Amino acid sequence: MLLLPLLIVGIGVCPTESKNVPEGKPPKNMRLIRSARKFLNSNQSIHLLMYSESIKGEIPECISSQLLSINGEDEGVSRTLEADGNITWDFGKPLKPVKTSPTKPPKMITISVRANVTIYVGNVYPSLQVVPDKDPLPPFWTDVQMIRHAAVKCIILEAGSYNGDLNKPPCTLWGYNNEDKCKNKFKKLCGNGVPVNLSDCEHLEEKGESQANC
Repeated sequence: MLLLPLLIVGIGVCPTESKNVPEGKPPKNMRLIRSARKFLNSNQSIHLLMYSESIKGEIPECISSQLLSINGEDEGVSRTLEADGNITWDFGKPLKPVKTSPTKPPKMITISVRANVTIYVGNVYPSLQVVPDKDPLPPFWTDVQMIRHAAVKCIILEAGSYNGDLNKPPCTLWGYNNEDKCKNKFKKLCGNGVPVNLSDCEHLEEKGESQANC
């Protein structure tokens, strides 16, 4: 899911004095950052719940993660990463002119990922990056992603780099269980999505628990 953590530099702003002004809520960026960290630090299993239609065939539907350890804000959180599913055989490769019929079904391959990763959340901007502890992950999985929404039960990420329509970058929804409120938020921010049937991914739950306990 160049494997160094994202370094984000903030620009300091000197506040002006203001009397009798009540303290408001934290800026939206900070709310997203704090909520994302709290979500990732949970002992519950995190699952892919929904993804944009534009990346169907480019992402395995069964992806889950178990908590390993919390390392501190600047050192990320350690989690497992398990993924099984089918993707197009040319995913991640340079785009070439299409020679076959556009109506012909794309050639698919099966991938399986079992890795320990460290997940970093930006300190200033609401961003997230997955860094593998050892072996490399599939293309684009280590790219920086933007946090569009973060709540108690789910998080919505937007791709930071994408080969398709740059005005409509794809999103992914992650959570502990299927929640209608989270799915509705996804549709509002990112448009229609492809839901994941978690009952088809129960084998990852069992393997993930075994890996986390090793």
